[in-house]
Amino acid sequence: MLIDQIDEKAAKEKEEAEAAVLREIEEAEAAALKEQEEAEAAAKQKEEERAVKIKQTLSAFRKKVDEIKEIEWYYDHATSEYINTNDIHLYIGVPKHGDPFLRLRIRYTADNWLFIEKYIIKADDSKYTMLPGYFNVQRDNSGGEIWEWYDTSPTSNEIEMIRSIIESEQTTLRHEGSQYYNDRTITNSEKRALKNVLDAYELITATNP
Repeated sequence: MLIDQIDEKAAKEKEEAEAAVLREIEEAEAAALKEQEEAEAAAKQKEEERAVKIKQTLSAFRKKVDEIKEIEWYYDHATSEYINTNDIHLYIGVPKHGDPFLRLRIRYTADNWLFIEKYIIKADDSKYTMLPGYFNVQRDNSGGEIWEWYDTSPTSNEIEMIRSIIESEQTTLRHEGSQYYNDRTITNSEKRALKNVLDAYELITATNP
């Protein structure tokens, strides 16, 4: 009889221990699930807030939509939408799926070809050289007018160059070909447009928008 009571007590204690372990597992799983749901909700809210911030920030810019590539392009209003112009500017791409990205474009127009191979930029006492190479500069012409332009994703060094241009008293841009070159002073309007786009890009791509 006593042995039966001991066995029964031991069995009960084992059952209670197993039930306690099971409860702990269930509670841990429930806590993990809740934590995951809260993290997903926070991430979703953050992404929604980021989307709103991007939209608000870029509402001040001129927008062009590429329906095929599903990309929205944003330009400062001071930047001409026509290719036959002389300027240097930044613009922002916002794909339907993916993160916003920055582009840098230099455009040259004249009556005669330079067949540009490099750009030299002197911003006050700082000098920078860009080497796109002959085949990376696009070219076109019509009615006796020629256009040469270079479009790229700016490197960190080129972003530093842009900052120097923005902050400079005077910046000279040299378009240099194999035989000839053309010098042009970057205007204050171009500097303001560069600053506007760069500021907007850094704002919408900040780690904690």
